[in-house]
Amino acid sequence: MNSKKTLSLLLAVSAVLAFPPSSGAATDSAPKTHTLFMGVDLTVEYQGKMYPVRDVAGDNFVISVDGKNVEVRARYGPVKIKIERALKISGVTATVAEMKTDRVYTPGNDPGRRMIEAQSQVIASQQAVASAAAVYAGAQIQAHALGRSMQHGDAGMPALGPSPADAEHSLSVAGANANGSYTQADSLSSESRREAAEGMYDAIDVSFQIGSEQVVAYPYVIALVEFHAPDAKPGAEQNWVYAKALSPLEAKTHHVTIHEGGFPPGYVIDSCQLHIFDRGREIASTVSDNQVRLTSKETFAYLLLNYLGSHKGETLTARPAMGKPAPEVAAQLAPADLSRTYYVKVAADGNPEGTFEDANLRTPAGGAMAPVLGGVRYYPELKNGRAVEGVAEVRLSSLAL
Repeated sequence: MNSKKTLSLLLAVSAVLAFPPSSGAATDSAPKTHTLFMGVDLTVEYQGKMYPVRDVAGDNFVISVDGKNVEVRARYGPVKIKIERALKISGVTATVAEMKTDRVYTPGNDPGRRMIEAQSQVIASQQAVASAAAVYAGAQIQAHALGRSMQHGDAGMPALGPSPADAEHSLSVAGANANGSYTQADSLSSESRREAAEGMYDAIDVSFQIGSEQVVAYPYVIALVEFHAPDAKPGAEQNWVYAKALSPLEAKTHHVTIHEGGFPPGYVIDSCQLHIFDRGREIASTVSDNQVRLTSKETFAYLLLNYLGSHKGETLTARPAMGKPAPEVAAQLAPADLSRTYYVKVAADGNPEGTFEDANLRTPAGGAMAPVLGGVRYYPELKNGRAVEGVAEVRLSSLAL
């Protein structure tokens, strides 16, 4: 979807939801349970075809090809990536704090490091000169002692080091090397100072703290950076996309650092966005764009409106839209209850009219399951695009919202 059209839709939806048709204290006091926000959908090229990103393993994209997971190593070669902005709804909001984005140097391009290396070379050259000078002085002393010994007829005293000529040659070579090091260090220092002043950065550091009041078991982050080269013409911006699997999110925040090189020296950052995902589904965060907090009723109204608009003229069976049990409720249910398929009679407006254990709707769901399933809202059955009464299959373990 075009980003301008998407933003216009977001603003229109926000306006409608901000002033719902019905009014009253009950609506005003309803808790805001979900977040409508601007997210992204990523597709990557693999063997000439584009595939949606389903997950991230380490720092590789994971796609599904013929039902099998395939990792795409985006960091080890040019990969075609398509980025589409899209409105999304999430019942979970991750907290992102202390986010910093800095241009930095790769080690080989760091002018400060190169200056230190040049100074180290100068020191090593000075030490070599001092050592050669000491050897030369020793050779001179030895030659003088040997000459005096020969004058007294003691010709058997052996030479213990290089000759004065050899020592002088070594000293001359060390001095020349030192002069070369001085010249090189001076040139390198001047160049490094210039690069430091011009800010010829070629890497990026992105760091932040992240956590979530609700546990997110399989999170990963997608960093999107828009940048341009220092000599780029207007409109020649580029996108950098980075994926990184994260540790499970919980209330206690943890620190994340992303460091990557390969940018054109002196590049300029235009924007940096973080998008947080859980098993391929994007969740809201405190740094998400265009956030609108919604009540459960408003969330379902938006989902239903969007669903009907996206499936005009189609014939589809009813299916769950939202109503994932709270963690404390799910913890009280047996694993079999969470994975078992139940059948719900769904009205044309998406509300449940009865919950059953069988597809023939003869055996009502009993115990704790009836109220839990009754709290789920559904996309109604469609016949040629018209909402009608139908039956939906539902597994609580598969609900996403």
